[in-house]
Amino acid sequence: MTQLQFGVHQSLPSSTKRRLMRERGEMNSEVLRLMAAKRELVIARETGRIWLQLKYLEIATEIVSEKKVRLIEMLDALGAIFESGRVDARKILTMEAELALLDDKLESLEQESLKARVQLSRFVGAEPADRELAGNYHDIPLPAVLASIEEALMDHPDLLQDRQSIKGFDASERLAKENYKPNFGVDVGYGYRAGGRANMATAMVTLDMPLFTGKRQDKRLFAAKKSKQAARLKMQAKELDMMRDVRSAYVVWQKSQKRIELYNRVVLERTKSARIASENAYASGSADFAEIIRTHMSELDARLNLEAIKLQRALSQIELQYYQGDRS
Repeated sequence: MTQLQFGVHQSLPSSTKRRLMRERGEMNSEVLRLMAAKRELVIARETGRIWLQLKYLEIATEIVSEKKVRLIEMLDALGAIFESGRVDARKILTMEAELALLDDKLESLEQESLKARVQLSRFVGAEPADRELAGNYHDIPLPAVLASIEEALMDHPDLLQDRQSIKGFDASERLAKENYKPNFGVDVGYGYRAGGRANMATAMVTLDMPLFTGKRQDKRLFAAKKSKQAARLKMQAKELDMMRDVRSAYVVWQKSQKRIELYNRVVLERTKSARIASENAYASGSADFAEIIRTHMSELDARLNLEAIKLQRALSQIELQYYQGDRS
């Protein structure tokens, strides 16, 4: 029996097994495609968030700078009056303190802007991240009605990916059940024998009988069932979370709309009127200087709050775009 043997073995799975393995491979490919689609949506959402933050910081810087210029003008006027001995030095110090606070605010805004541009460069590159910002909050498309967004959510790549994964686990479960059936194979061999003896070729058909299923088939079927069950529970939980996030973002968008209208209609007008009234009262000698400073800071805070609300509204629009599957 001393000889040098060569041989090959080819399993011959049933047509059902081949179909299930092909289906599982196609589903895995679809999962990868959906992962890429989801990644595109995530990148669009993150770049949109950072862009909005940068736009807010830019507008806030302009608002604070305008107020600083106005206070400097007032300080110059006070300085001229102070030289004539008609104004208390405490008013000068109060104004200088407010200007120092505004300078600190501007430094803080610049620092936040630099940090945001570094974050943006991770997605678009360093050079595009340093360019001047174009557009405004109003350029973001308004969201559709809530029912339409909830309907579109069901086709979100994140949920479609989970559905494909469940189908893949289902194919694995059916394939595991098929493994309880006999499996055929073909063996072909060739033996080289020295010493003048004739070489030998062999061919045989093999039959793999799963007699002891507890060691392999049962474990594979159990694992496939558990994986499918876990994937289904995960998808259901994710669907509920995403639906909750959609409704929350929509409420934020609606409430922000109302707050913006309130600020434009009432708050800004009243803070401006209060500031003008305090300046007139001070000029007539019926109000103190601290009141002027307070009304100027109230007006500044109101304008900054309005921009913060606009930012919040725009961020909710970006979030709703993500759940609608909009990559723009």
